[in-house]
Amino acid sequence: MAPMHLLKPFAILLAAVLAAPAGQAQAGGTLFLVGGGLEPDNRQVYEAFVAALPRQGKIVVVPAASASPVHSARSFSSDLQPYGVPAERIEMYPLAVIDDASTPEADESRWRENAWDADLVAGLGEPAAVWFTGGDQTRIMEALLRNGTETSPLLALIRERLAAGAVVGGSS
Repeated sequence: MAPMHLLKPFAILLAAVLAAPAGQAQAGGTLFLVGGGLEPDNRQVYEAFVAALPRQGKIVVVPAASASPVHSARSFSSDLQPYGVPAERIEMYPLAVIDDASTPEADESRWRENAWDADLVAGLGEPAAVWFTGGDQTRIMEALLRNGTETSPLLALIRERLAAGAVVGGSS
């Protein structure tokens, strides 16, 4: 696990983004915050994450913070599989603000508005978990909020699922 000084900025950001507006239900699920530099061999973190997961439901990977969104989502999916999570349970949500030139099959910069696509969000159903890959966390805020306050449909769903018992986490 990363040192506390690396975890604190991510924890503050994720808590701010996920905080329910005044008058709405508070979280009933699990926030699973990991510091920077999560490696595939960090058995303790992966086992704890998998143990926190509800038995059923998909795990949605949101690579918005990453400079290489497709790669980071695929890596997290691969990293979970040795801990008993089948690949078909994991789904990448196409949300990013910059393009990764090393993935010519995808122009991730075109995913910038996907948090606001109500049909795409509805297609997620009721995920059991949402995982934010590491990178620049300001990109998460840029993708999920407008003007720093207007909530996207994706963020509304994440808040709703957290309140209903889902796991929401990520790394810095």
